[in-house]
Amino acid sequence: MKTFFGALFITLAIISTIILLPTMLPKTQYPTYTDDELRKIALKEGLYAVPQTDQELLELVDNPNNLMSTQKIVLGKKLFNDKNLSYDRDLSCASCHILKDGGDDNIPTAIGHNKQKNPSHLNSPTVLNSAIATRLFWDGSAKDLEAQAAGPIQAHFEMNMKPQHIVQRVNQNDQYKEMFKQIFGQNAVTFENVKKAIASYERTLLTYG
Repeated sequence: MKTFFGALFITLAIISTIILLPTMLPKTQYPTYTDDELRKIALKEGLYAVPQTDQELLELVDNPNNLMSTQKIVLGKKLFNDKNLSYDRDLSCASCHILKDGGDDNIPTAIGHNKQKNPSHLNSPTVLNSAIATRLFWDGSAKDLEAQAAGPIQAHFEMNMKPQHIVQRVNQNDQYKEMFKQIFGQNAVTFENVKKAIASYERTLLTYG
């Protein structure tokens, strides 16, 4: 019986302490802010209002070192879907980033050049909304879409191409040469500009309602 009442007393004491705890602790005074002050704090922390138009959204994801344009996006889309940019002409960016199926490859391990599996047993991550990612690739090694675009093209287990081979392939296409000239100027078919065009297109692959 003593054990019962002892346990009951301890239980009641704990419950009473929990109930009274808020009144025993000092009250915290939280600062109050006006709407304008909150807006300034949010902007300082890198938070922005949700874009209300397509144009505002595209401006938000744009790269000041590679500004988007309609022509550049059209060129980037063509390159993104072009299998000539792979060694055996059998793979494109779109082969592993299936836009109608979520922007990834829908398999456990990515398959690339010569049916090679990704050596790290990784699949192709989605390209959808990649424009708002702060880091790209599974290990976060690419800082932007320009850097990301260069990786799969050159990886021996993916598209297995070298920059000079990409330039040769693009130069074989008169339409490409004219588009590069209009967008980037003379002698514009470079691997750097190929990356820029693909990245510009990828920045438009956003999901929103």
